Amino acid sequence: MQSSRKAKNIQLIRFVIGILLCSAIILFVYMLLPDSRSETGNAGHSMLLSSSTISEAEELSSTVRLPLSDCEVCIDAGHGGQDIGSSKGKRLEKDDTLDLSMKIFKYLSDKGISVAISRTNDTYLSLQERKDFAEDSNCKLFISIHRNLYEGNSKINGAEAWIHSSDPVNAHSLASSILNDICSSNNFDNPTFDNRGVKCGTSSDAYDNYAINKVSMTSMILEMGFITSPYDNRAFDNNLDTYAKIIGDDIIDYLNNKWGCRFNE
Repeated sequence: MQSSRKAKNIQLIRFVIGILLCSAIILFVYMLLPDSRSETGNAGHSMLLSSSTISEAEELSSTVRLPLSDCEVCIDAGHGGQDIGSSKGKRLEKDDTLDLSMKIFKYLSDKGISVAISRTNDTYLSLQERKDFAEDSNCKLFISIHRNLYEGNSKINGAEAWIHSSDPVNAHSLASSILNDICSSNNFDNPTFDNRGVKCGTSSDAYDNYAINKVSMTSMILEMGFITSPYDNRAFDNNLDTYAKIIGDDIIDYLNNKWGCRFNE
């Protein structure tokens, strides 16, 4: 009888020890996972800013989520955080996309346009969060800024746009205007990108779509030159303000012509 009680006690002790070990392992694994709160701000999402808050955007140390409302345009700064995108040496795509996106954002805001931006600093957002950001803001236009990559050949260069595989008229028209205007802004002292055109689907399947283009509004991905091309990097750096203005003005034309808005360039 005493031996049986002792055996039961041993089994109970082993069971308790097993529970404690499992709890310790679960806690350890949880601590190793990325803390989404520190990466994406208070609510793990994006930012909706208007012209009244633009002066505060550059001072924010983390992405926060403000109450979303209808807006005209959503600008997505591609990549961010641990997702660096493409790179060449110390140059990272996530930094270039943020620089240009913030300039487009400011230009449109200064024109009185309600514009949302996905991030204002080096913050990670998943593709789903970016799509949700656009859908939640009820915007008319969603543009994601990126840079291209071609390893092994630094002579491959140029800007291009990717739109939905169905080749929607509005997206194609706006993307063509942006590329034509950007690539015709060339001068001897300040060269710009070559025009690689508007493309549908993905690079591997014309009938598939990049996640950014799987949204309900007009959308596109703008690939602003190849980060592996010294020529394109020089054009990007020297024309950053010019590109932001060109993209901004073409967006304004789109809103005026397609949606009957009355914004002035």
